[in-house]
Amino acid sequence: SSQIAILDSTLASSSTFSFTTATDLQFAIANSTLAATTTFALPTVTNMTFSVKDSSLDDFTFTHSTSKWNQILLSNTSFDTVRLITTTAENTDTVVQSCNMTTFFTSGSYTVNSSVLVDQCNVINTVSTITTAFMNSAIFRDSLFEIRRTVIDTNGIFAFYSNNHIYAGAVHRLVNNFIRTTYPSRITSGTAPRQAAIGYYYATYFYVGAVLEMSNNEVSVGSNYS
Repeated sequence: SSQIAILDSTLASSSTFSFTTATDLQFAIANSTLAATTTFALPTVTNMTFSVKDSSLDDFTFTHSTSKWNQILLSNTSFDTVRLITTTAENTDTVVQSCNMTTFFTSGSYTVNSSVLVDQCNVINTVSTITTAFMNSAIFRDSLFEIRRTVIDTNGIFAFYSNNHIYAGAVHRLVNNFIRTTYPSRITSGTAPRQAAIGYYYATYFYVGAVLEMSNNEVSVGSNYS
């Protein structure tokens, strides 16, 4: 196996880590600051553990095309933007825990006992031109997508937006979250009406055998005012 680590470091310029294939790889970032755009491009990945903890990253993109038997762990870290992009992930677990970020985005396809868990995070956006704070565009089949004990708070139109397909065997779960947008629903004084603010929005196809669970979520939207 191979090991790569960035420890107690500061990288001020943009960083790109690109691999043709990766097998039995351990890649760790800890107690470090990556102050510009950071991109990980991993086309074919098997048996990899990738972790970021106790660090500060700006614009973070993690791309893995064919992913099997992997773990992606982000913990106790502050980000600007987090993008998780996969073509096909099998038996791959992604955990984002106790992290702070402005926006979160995931896309691709998670299948065969894969999971994406966001737990005890703060997704807080104060820029109204960013329309969506938390965007899920990934397809799930025989896999889990769960957000729990997380704050999603934005000035934009959508706090949480799901635009994807949930197939048989997949579970989509939101539990014990605070979801809010303070975007004004309508301005009536000399201005054309705005798009209504939406706490969470599903433009999602749920197929037979898929499960949607939502419980103990507090949702708040912006008020109408002149």
